[in-house]
Amino acid sequence: MVVAGTVVTLKGDNAGGIADAIQLKQVSSNPLVTLASVNTLTTSFTAPSKCGKYVFELTLTGEGGIPSTDQVTVTVVAPQAVVKADAGADHKKVIQGTSVTLDGSKSQNAAKYEWVQTKLSPAERAVTHNNANTPNPTFTFPKEFKTLTFKLTVTGVDGTTTHDDTVEISSAKGKITTVGNITQSDGRWSITGTSDIVGPGVTIDIFRGVGFNDSNPFATVLVDATGTWRYRGTTPSFNQGEKISIRSSTGGELKDLDVRIR
Repeated sequence: MVVAGTVVTLKGDNAGGIADAIQLKQVSSNPLVTLASVNTLTTSFTAPSKCGKYVFELTLTGEGGIPSTDQVTVTVVAPQAVVKADAGADHKKVIQGTSVTLDGSKSQNAAKYEWVQTKLSPAERAVTHNNANTPNPTFTFPKEFKTLTFKLTVTGVDGTTTHDDTVEISSAKGKITTVGNITQSDGRWSITGTSDIVGPGVTIDIFRGVGFNDSNPFATVLVDATGTWRYRGTTPSFNQGEKISIRSSTGGELKDLDVRIR
């Protein structure tokens, strides 16, 4: 593929020995170009302004007058127009666990699309795209309260001109509830709740005291496929008036909940 207006060099090869005659000609009819030489293995021409496929034929005649021919096709394209990537508008409050479609369709003069997730932490895995090298790939947003960043790189028809753009996709916080009283009796707990983002892959952390204070939870439980979670376990006894806080891996939080001590 060559750009209109540039000089193109054709290089033939004589692999069969000495050629008594060399003839190079254009066999396509759109329009005829001027070859610098027609009786040498190497020649050149200026790519015309009309885009399309130009076919050339090399004929070598050896001893005995037996000819051998081969053809080459040169594709002429227009000079590269301005290439501009457009990764689309940022998405906010995407529901976790649902399908998201990226939109690079407004990119200009793009012949190739490449999407890459950026700003990954060392332990973070990139999401899996479907149709990753198209204007509109899709992926499933993780069941987490977070922001994902993607870089779109588009390449022009010349195969070398590129341009980048980025887009951020943010999820909405998950919501959790408790059902009924939170009770603790002789170190035995009974806590039941719900999550709007269902399992698998969703966890609930339970903390002792006011707020979270970056402390370790005293219990972690899983949310099931119906969105229900339960904690039944034992911990050291609470004092009257102490509270607990609950946080989900999807960003939902319940702070400073009263505990009914029996």
